[in-house]
Amino acid sequence: MKKEIIAIGLGAVLAMFQTADVKAADTKEIAAARSWLQQNAPGLEDGVLDAAAKEGKLMLYCLVSSCPQPLVDAFHKTFPFIKVQVYRASGGALAERFASESRAKRGMADVVMNSSAIVLDQFAKEGFLLNWTPPSGELVPKAFRHDGYWYGIGLLHMGMAWNTTKVTPEEEQWLRSVGSWKDIANPAFKGRTALTHVRAGGTSQLVYYYLKETVGASYMENLKTNLEPVIFDSINTLSERLVSGEYSYTPLGPIDIGVLNDMVGRGAPIGWNFPEPALALAYSAAISQGAPHQNAAKLFMAWSTTLTGQSAYVNTVGLGPMRSDVTDNRPITRSQYYKLPKTVYEADWSLISKDLGGIMAEFKRVFND
Repeated sequence: MKKEIIAIGLGAVLAMFQTADVKAADTKEIAAARSWLQQNAPGLEDGVLDAAAKEGKLMLYCLVSSCPQPLVDAFHKTFPFIKVQVYRASGGALAERFASESRAKRGMADVVMNSSAIVLDQFAKEGFLLNWTPPSGELVPKAFRHDGYWYGIGLLHMGMAWNTTKVTPEEEQWLRSVGSWKDIANPAFKGRTALTHVRAGGTSQLVYYYLKETVGASYMENLKTNLEPVIFDSINTLSERLVSGEYSYTPLGPIDIGVLNDMVGRGAPIGWNFPEPALALAYSAAISQGAPHQNAAKLFMAWSTTLTGQSAYVNTVGLGPMRSDVTDNRPITRSQYYKLPKTVYEADWSLISKDLGGIMAEFKRVFND
């Protein structure tokens, strides 16, 4: 009996020392994180860090290619006491799941990300997003944030892209010289062109809206007549076919992220050019109103809008830089074609949203799809 009591006592003492070690380690990590926040996000309200450390968890809802492990590792480097889980899905599936969970008030997401301002604005309108402003939120350009709800963390630039092994030197010269979106429908590429459908997402919707506003009502007819393009529902599929050489050219290539960025980094034969102004949309993040770990979510949003966080999104995800002070070390920066646009079109997504039905109807009429 005495031996059993001694054994139990020793076990309790060991457990106490182990707990003390864990708490000591946590205290050091939290102190380091507090120092980092004081330097990089000094406006974060008191209590968020300690409350986030107690929560200890964070669930991110991300688009498929937009939350790679290196991004999670970058956040974890500063906040090692937060365990990060990631749910990845395509834009439509992600939005549907988040909306369904929010309506049922059984939300799993702490932070939701999307590249569609229309989707995120609808989430805000329905009360699915927490009204909260990160300390560095004002450093995000106004065109790429909805104050108090969602904030851009990187850019998706759209541009002309082509397979360099499938164009002539004369065609290459023309492709590199185009400076206006009005000139993208060159008949030289008739039957050799791929386009994305309007329903492919915000990137396509932005380009078609801009062309309608600047070229006029005939822009879709021009695309069809001059290019006779094959239509894809997925930008990734289009990019893969372009890289394989099945098609020579697309006027609507997503250069910053996804297949093109990854394959260009591995030496794929892709050239590109950004007509001016740049057509870009923000990959953005917001906190769920029903976030189970709301303080950890605030910590993540605060980190995401700092220079450290923005640099991580550029150099691990492949997004274009949102801020001019971000160092861009992406593989595509070593390409001869790399040059960031001089200007960026400031889209009014409320107008695009109102016009989207008409654009969809016109696309269906012209392309019979």
